[in-house]
Amino acid sequence: MLIVWSIKYLDRSDNSFKDRDLFLDTSILTGNPTAVIVPSRAKQHDLDYMFAEAKPMPIAEVSLSAEESRLLGYFVRDLRELLGSAFMTDGAGTISSGGSLPDLPNGDYHLETVVTDEEIRSFVTIFRRLYMSTETANFLKAVELFTKSLGDHSLGKWVKGGAVEYESRLESKPEFRPFSQDLTIGFNVKLLIDVYLYTQYAHQPDGKRQRQFTECQQQVGGKTNFLTWLFLREIWRCGLEIGNAGRVIAGWFKS
Repeated sequence: MLIVWSIKYLDRSDNSFKDRDLFLDTSILTGNPTAVIVPSRAKQHDLDYMFAEAKPMPIAEVSLSAEESRLLGYFVRDLRELLGSAFMTDGAGTISSGGSLPDLPNGDYHLETVVTDEEIRSFVTIFRRLYMSTETANFLKAVELFTKSLGDHSLGKWVKGGAVEYESRLESKPEFRPFSQDLTIGFNVKLLIDVYLYTQYAHQPDGKRQRQFTECQQQVGGKTNFLTWLFLREIWRCGLEIGNAGRVIAGWFKS
C-alpha cells in the first residue's frame, strides 16, 4: 500500500510556509511490492471498477426499442442542459454572518449567489425532470436501462453504484457543518428538495407540502436563508452525481 498525505512546512531558507507531499510505501513493512494509489473519497463501486477486467463496451450488439431510444434521447438532452447551466458551473453560493452586514431575523445568515434567481429557477426546472420518479426520462430510469443493456459489464456496475450513492444521499440528512452547530435536523435531503419544489419553484403548494416546509423552517430556527442554502447545495451535489454517471450513459448512447 502507498500512503500519501499533504503537509505544510516552514522553509528556513526563506522563512516561508510551503506545501509538500509525503509518501509511505508500506511494502517496506509487508514485503509486498504491489502498491495501488486509491483516492480518499473512493467508494466501493469505484474500487470494483478499478480492479475489474478491461472489456470493450457493447455497442453494436445492443438493440434498443424506439421507446428506449426515446427515453435515452430525452435524458441526454436534459443532462446536457443541466451540466451547461450557470448554476451547475458556479455552484450554490455562500452564507455569511457578522462583520458589517446588517442583522437578519432569527439570527439568519446572508445568502449570496453568483447566479440570478432566474438562472436558479431554470436549473431547478431541468433538475426536476431528472429527479422526479414520475418523469419519462429521469436519472434512475436511464441508469436502469443502461445497466440492463450492458449486462455484466463493469462500467454498467459502476454507473449502478453511482446511482445507489445518489439514492443514499437523498435519504441522508443535509450537511450543514460548520454552520449552526446547535441544530438537530430531522428531515432528509429528499424531503428538503420536495418541499422546495412543491412550495417555491415547480408547483403550486398544497396544504401538506406547506406544512412540511414550515416544519423544516422551524427545525433550523426560522433561518429561511440558511434553509434555502441547504436546498441549493444539495441539488447542486445531486447534480454532480447525476452528471458523473450520466456522462457515461450519454457517451455510450451517442456512440
